[in-house]
Amino acid sequence: MYKTASIAFGISLLTTFAYPQEIDKQILHDNLDYLHDGLYQNLPIVAHTLNEWFEEWIPQFCLDESKDDEHGFNLADMKAYDINFDDCEAPWIVCNHKDSDVSIETLADTIGRIPVGSRSYVRHILALPGAGDGVAG
Repeated sequence: MYKTASIAFGISLLTTFAYPQEIDKQILHDNLDYLHDGLYQNLPIVAHTLNEWFEEWIPQFCLDESKDDEHGFNLADMKAYDINFDDCEAPWIVCNHKDSDVSIETLADTIGRIPVGSRSYVRHILALPGAGDGVAG
């Protein structure tokens, strides 16, 4: 009985993924910015320390972004930091452009509010001019 149910369930999953269907649900809300204030007020800041990298050192992803012809950022305007959060053993490497819309302290506080489990899905964090609170990828 269980084996038959498992096989039927597996086939239904395969069919679902092999033949995707249109989602016929309406958008709940087209702008989720209203969640920002509530989440920001209720998610605690995790204690952290900042360590600035040597000026000559910069992570590859920051280097790639600063050389992007579309934006034309000057490499000398980028600074790299290790942010060590109390809830995680490994540091987060962050790049901050001198003209970004957010300071490194604000960026660290914002990143620290993200629950560590969710934070683990983010690889690169850059704060660039015109990007609001920064760019994560």
